[in-house]
Amino acid sequence: MLREVTGQLTALRLGHMARGLERWLENPANAERSPLECVAAMVATHQQMRSTARVEDFLTASGLPPHLTLGAFDLQRVQGLSRPRFAALRTLAWLEMGHNLIVTGGPNTGKRHLAAGLAVEAIRRGWSARYVQVADLLHQRDLALRRGNPDQLFARMVRPALLVLDGFADAPALAAETAWLRRIVVRRGTLRRPLIVTSRHAPKAWALYLEGLSVADAVIGELKRDAETIRLQRRSTAP
Repeated sequence: MLREVTGQLTALRLGHMARGLERWLENPANAERSPLECVAAMVATHQQMRSTARVEDFLTASGLPPHLTLGAFDLQRVQGLSRPRFAALRTLAWLEMGHNLIVTGGPNTGKRHLAAGLAVEAIRRGWSARYVQVADLLHQRDLALRRGNPDQLFARMVRPALLVLDGFADAPALAAETAWLRRIVVRRGTLRRPLIVTSRHAPKAWALYLEGLSVADAVIGELKRDAETIRLQRRSTAP
């Protein structure tokens, strides 16, 4: 009968619940527990395994290594992010309020790790998230323009609850590219869908890398509105 039930659950695309049922029955301590407790355990297993699968899909699609989680972020190696503020970021209150997060700093300061870790945390709590490197995104835009379907790429950048733009204004962007990035930022702002933006440069220097002064000022202003800003630095190891 167990095989029949688990088979039916799997056919209903509830394979994680089927695994939860198997785990429940494998534990002798559950013999005297109620059927309702069994169902609750199955649902919990389903939620946990589904969350794990979503995180794995996110990391695979992003090309990010699996260790980029908040639990593995070493606060002792960086300056600019206190433990209380780190704990506040983990609550994702900024995401719920629709506020952007700007993380700047030099190479090897943990910008990407922090951004990816927050995205993973969001996914674990049921939010959708996407990670892109800006240089790759602009290359994808060029390809989409040649194929005649740039709107599909635009929609993919707007759709998730959280979008990570890694390497923003790290390299020069043409006026048309800047205008397209502005469209994404403005549309997401209208929908109250936050971004995490990482950059080697402070926001005041972004206009030097974004062609088209008025458009650059507009996209910078939109990103900075209601945004939290963090400047990471490597902690000195000198005695």
